[in-house]
Amino acid sequence: MRVGFTIAEQVFATLVFAVVELWVIVSHPKTYFQSWTRARAQGRLPFHAFPRSVDEKFTWRKIFDHDPAFTRLSDKLVLRDWIKETGVDLEMTPVLWSGFSPRAMPKELQRADVMIKANHDSGSNWPMWNNPPEPDVLLREMEHALASDFSRRWGEWGYKQVAPRIFAEARIGSDEDVVSDLKLYTFGRRIERIVHIEDRADGRHGQVFVPDGTGEYLRLERPPSVCDFVLDVPIKGFLADAVDLARTLGEPFDHMRVDFMEAGGKLYLSEMTIYNQSGHLPNGGEDPNSQVSRAWDINRSWVIRTRSGGPLQRLYLGLLKRAVDRAGSTKGLPPA
Repeated sequence: MRVGFTIAEQVFATLVFAVVELWVIVSHPKTYFQSWTRARAQGRLPFHAFPRSVDEKFTWRKIFDHDPAFTRLSDKLVLRDWIKETGVDLEMTPVLWSGFSPRAMPKELQRADVMIKANHDSGSNWPMWNNPPEPDVLLREMEHALASDFSRRWGEWGYKQVAPRIFAEARIGSDEDVVSDLKLYTFGRRIERIVHIEDRADGRHGQVFVPDGTGEYLRLERPPSVCDFVLDVPIKGFLADAVDLARTLGEPFDHMRVDFMEAGGKLYLSEMTIYNQSGHLPNGGEDPNSQVSRAWDINRSWVIRTRSGGPLQRLYLGLLKRAVDRAGSTKGLPPA
């Protein structure tokens, strides 16, 4: 298939991309402004019709790539069914109760060694073994979480069709265990970033690993953006299993963050994250020339592979696919 553009085609594609960018601004002003604010903080002007940086691609994903799998993966309860369908041998924490009203939750669960969560957003977690809130406070916080809508607040389309629920799951590990949080940034089978976090008495400690060009991973000397301290410990043996599992789970997608928890030598899937930090990747996500930006090939996205939408969108997606192929940003990337 011919990839390059003639001069006339190049002019036409440029006009189409300009019209699409204008449409993005008019039809999704809040999402556009959020992206524009982040880009301007880095001295850049975003362009979403032909996205090149990770942050631009997140915004493009929110607006254009409505992969039906995103709804299932965004629901922390339905995700469990998706994992079973993949046939991947992976442990997930047992769900002890779920419901649409927190008032229906058995009172004994609110005093048990459990983690209470909302299934439809990010950050609504209540560990009941660690200074849990008073029952009336917990109830208000759960009801507030149920009313949140990330599809409206941050334009995260994957959450749009998720029915909000509260659920309680068994605790991972015990007071004697160090619980590790692993976040692996996959692009197909490529893994471009690994974040390892541990909560300690003095705060959150973390370390970031990136490919070193030989297929191994190099630890950076700065903590992840969500941590205050560098976690200066050797990476443990469970990382190899996490890498293998993340490659398998991430392979069907152009990008997916695969999250695990580890305690007592056991590895558990935590969640599949579609929009990192609501569509932002600190330290490299705003740079179109960074390796992590180049690794995200949106031609592997569901919307471009299926060429979904009406005639005008299909015209745009066809031009975008050719432009991405012509740019060839993924060519020459070292192993990851």
